[in-house]
Amino acid sequence: NALDDLLDAERHFRQQAENAVRELRGVLTELAQRLAGVQIEAARRTDPLAPENWGPERWRKFFANLPAPAASGDGWNDPLAATLEQLKNENQVLKGKLAALTSSSAQTPASHTPRPGAETSAAVPMLDEPEMVVPSQPVHNEPVIVEINTQSRALAHETLLCSLRELQLPAALPARFEGHFPKAGLTEADWERQTRRKLYVLYLLSQGMNARLEIDYLLSQMEGLSSRAGALKRVYDNMQASPTVEKGLIRCEVLEMSAPNTSLATLHLTPEGAALCRILGWEFFETERQRMIRLRQGDLSPQRTLAVMIFALHARFRGYKVSVLPQVDGVETGNTPDIAIARGLPDQAAEMLYVAVEPDNKEAPEKWLSQAPHQNRVALCARNVQRRARLVSECQSKDLHGVATDLETLIAGKVPDISPLTPLWAEEW
Repeated sequence: NALDDLLDAERHFRQQAENAVRELRGVLTELAQRLAGVQIEAARRTDPLAPENWGPERWRKFFANLPAPAASGDGWNDPLAATLEQLKNENQVLKGKLAALTSSSAQTPASHTPRPGAETSAAVPMLDEPEMVVPSQPVHNEPVIVEINTQSRALAHETLLCSLRELQLPAALPARFEGHFPKAGLTEADWERQTRRKLYVLYLLSQGMNARLEIDYLLSQMEGLSSRAGALKRVYDNMQASPTVEKGLIRCEVLEMSAPNTSLATLHLTPEGAALCRILGWEFFETERQRMIRLRQGDLSPQRTLAVMIFALHARFRGYKVSVLPQVDGVETGNTPDIAIARGLPDQAAEMLYVAVEPDNKEAPEKWLSQAPHQNRVALCARNVQRRARLVSECQSKDLHGVATDLETLIAGKVPDISPLTPLWAEEW
């Protein structure tokens, strides 16, 4: 009757209004993430639901407190402008160093003229010194990515985010895989958002990144969400096998450790997911766990493998670039460092360290001794505080200086609270 039609119409228009509000809220969040990502993350540390739960007045206050853009810019290219300014500063520093070297070489007496090639060999190490890549006047407080001089692959959150921003998503999905991206019950905007997030997950997995904690973080940065948002869990759930989808794109596996008692959720491509990545033309890289299994029989030492993975992700959350089982010239295969890390902060000298992860009770001093010539100190990660104290005492007895931390201390901190300013090392001696 007429009353039922009226009620149906009212429900329809109310649903339309709610959908519009939800989509506009998403657009507003994405805009805020682009303009002021640092402030958004700061707000999430105090309220994990921010900014999704903000009302009009809170949004108005947020934008009112943002600094006014420079007269010459429109705000959208500020990150690019900051990067350009940083590169200009680095270029000026390098030019100054090169000019000083050239001047010094020109003043060398003829009787002391070096043999051909000597000037080049002397100059190259100086240009490679870590402090040379840090700008004299930094334009922001974000970590500077420092290259790791190894032959193995290294991962950093910042470089992965850059890759995601530059990723060209397909205009249309292959017909064979359309069942993995259903449209039923979704608006066009919701479907596009779900599809984009699923493709981001597949791309990250193809790049060797498979710790769910890190994928949560990277997606939250791209989508303007909290890393704890239920929307991310729904993305993973929808990508796995179900009663309606026989072959999932991904599968989930939880790795566990005792003493300290912790676990790590990991995601993996299924043959179906890998097939889609190949069709999209994405290159494949092994995960850190696969590398441990291939080079260190990590499947026979799952606790050590998990310990290496946990330390690696905690280093990346602090802005480090990380390489697992790096190939180092002059070091025997059996003494290869477990991890290499590198990072530079604006007001600090760049740091590059080889790290030994020692979750067992068996000492391996030959590994620490092989580190010392390359960095004049050792870097250790133990299982817990007590074990760390024993390892530090062992190093001190051998007159080795260094830094140390332990898994127990690292996992005690909440991931959303970690930043480049959060210390990685618990002690230094």
